[in-house]
Amino acid sequence: MVPIRTCVGCRQRTEQDSVVRFALSGDQVVLDAERRVPGRGAWLHPDRECFETALKRRAFSRAFRRAVQTAQLDFDQMTTTNGSGLERDEHPMSTDG
Repeated sequence: MVPIRTCVGCRQRTEQDSVVRFALSGDQVVLDAERRVPGRGAWLHPDRECFETALKRRAFSRAFRRAVQTAQLDFDQMTTTNGSGLERDEHPMSTDG
């Protein structure tokens, strides 16, 4: 049975295999592509809309239960290093494909 996670962008519940994990390094949010960084994680679909919504809503601060820095986050870096192999049209809320 695959664990269920909630995307901090669209708030949709989905299987862990279809989202990427972010963790904290100090007070900066960093991509945890290997899912091995200890501590609380925030989960996000590898989709630009979810990414931008999460930043706009300050969802990472809410997920980590404290003020965090997200200025260094880059969507293009996330999609090239996430290791999930997901394409945009695989997102459950995508209008592509």
